[in-house]
Amino acid sequence: MTNRQFLYEEVADTVACMIREGTLPVGAKAPSLRALGKQLDVSVATVMQAYEELEKSGLLKVRPQSGFYVQASRHENADAPRWPSTPPSARKVQIGAHMNEVLASARLPGVLNLGIANPSAELLPIKALNRSLRKVCSAQATEAVDYAPIEGVLELRSAIARRAAHIDQPLSAESVLITTGATEALSLCLRAVAKAGDIVVVESPTYFSVLQTIESLGMLALEIDTHPTLGLRPDSLAAVIQREKVAAVVSVATFNNPTGSLVPRQMRQDIVSLLATHNIPLIEDDIYSELYFGQNKPMAYKAFDKSGTVMTCSSFSKTIAPGYRVGWIVAHHYWQKLIDLKLISSSATPTITQLTLADFLDHGRYDRHLTRLRRACRDQLQATRRSVLKHFPAGTRCSEPAGGYVLWVQLPRGMDANRLYRDAIQEQISITPGPLFSSTGKFRNFLRLCAGQPFTLHIEQAIHRLGKLASHQRQ
Repeated sequence: MTNRQFLYEEVADTVACMIREGTLPVGAKAPSLRALGKQLDVSVATVMQAYEELEKSGLLKVRPQSGFYVQASRHENADAPRWPSTPPSARKVQIGAHMNEVLASARLPGVLNLGIANPSAELLPIKALNRSLRKVCSAQATEAVDYAPIEGVLELRSAIARRAAHIDQPLSAESVLITTGATEALSLCLRAVAKAGDIVVVESPTYFSVLQTIESLGMLALEIDTHPTLGLRPDSLAAVIQREKVAAVVSVATFNNPTGSLVPRQMRQDIVSLLATHNIPLIEDDIYSELYFGQNKPMAYKAFDKSGTVMTCSSFSKTIAPGYRVGWIVAHHYWQKLIDLKLISSSATPTITQLTLADFLDHGRYDRHLTRLRRACRDQLQATRRSVLKHFPAGTRCSEPAGGYVLWVQLPRGMDANRLYRDAIQEQISITPGPLFSSTGKFRNFLRLCAGQPFTLHIEQAIHRLGKLASHQRQ
């Protein structure tokens, strides 16, 4: 049991995650008290108390002589952000200067980072990583200072392939290309299938680094409005494909940054099938998939890929070591093109970090670390969300992700997140304003908050101050 929650609350959170992820669909019967108690190693009384709490919240409904059933739509949350649909159109991206300003200000001395989506150093396995590093420096000293193969160190590629159960198909090291972070992975994938002037479909809102990469390559971004909790919708995507010549689609199906949305399994399958029919490559950003709060890791788009046109990008930056800059691509159809582009881009990713991570993964340390990290992220996300809804102006909405550590906050109509960002920096608090997550300047009354560090009184006070700054815009 954590300091912040009673045990029955943790059980309730686990079941709520199963509902949000679709593991327990609407109308399904919840696990029996005895079965869930055995699975989670808690008493029947604890499960009963958890189910009663979920019944109060409207997620479960008891049927006499039958048990508990999922009642409320898992797709809706009274406090979830909402935004109006806008007609999609391809356009040039111009967010680079503003993005650089926001990132630079977040790193100023004394600034509290609630803007950059990184895990706190105290949550990272630094001691265990250093043990692996010392071992590599001792046992593989010569290898460590030599160039790695273009495709990456075999030990690391093999370790990644072994962990890719959520891809749900046989995966060998030969399908894994190591990159210098997920940013390079995304850039290589885009360059492999598109050129300057081509149209790339992205979600709206989408991670600003995706937009900046498209901007740097001279491509056009076509934003499709997404559902606040379900993410990219197949029907919206189909409508755009019928009208535009699309070179590629970039999507974050699992815990989208910034919305935290989670595309349901059937919708993932429909999206992959739709794009395969039109021979359009799908570039999957899977960077947050290890940070799930439920029982099972959500299936990747790649799990439904029968044509080889899905490229999955990920990295260890959000879970182990941001500074190691080690990412990867799982690809088939575009493999040789990716290798050629990697050669002219960076030749190879540093060897010593690859060998260190391979050793770290090989000894089971990663899974133990992830168990602790997921629990910490869940607690921090919930505490931050409660604080936002408590201290921000009436009418504020906030996402409730089932994984990751970012929150998408919608301020009341008429408020300006860019102004709030500037006021907050003067108070030495970093946030990320919503317009950065769109090439169109949308989301002016939205902001992203990062909950990647332990929730403290200092953070509570900072959120309280942000709420006051936002309220001042009404005066």
